[in-house]
Amino acid sequence: MDLDAYFELFDLESGNVIEDYARESDAIDALVQVVVNHGSQAIETFALTHVVNGKPVLIAMQDELVLRVERKMEQLALHRRTS
Repeated sequence: MDLDAYFELFDLESGNVIEDYARESDAIDALVQVVVNHGSQAIETFALTHVVNGKPVLIAMQDELVLRVERKMEQLALHRRTS
C-alpha cells in the first residue's frame, strides 16, 4: 500500500482507526460485509477518509456512509439477479 495515499476507516464514537485500505472500493466492500453480518447500525458511527500525504479528506460518515454501503449492496443484488 502506498503510504502517501490510502483510505482510512475509523469509529467516530471511540476515535479508533478500524483499518486502512489501498482503495476506496476495498473499504466499501469491507463495510458491506459488516452490514451483512451485523446490520447497518454497526457502521452508523463510522467515517471514511482519503488520506493523502498525511492530510485526511472526509469522504463520508455516519448516515451518508451507511447510504453509500446500502447503494453498493443494492448494486451487488441487482448484478446477481441479472447474471
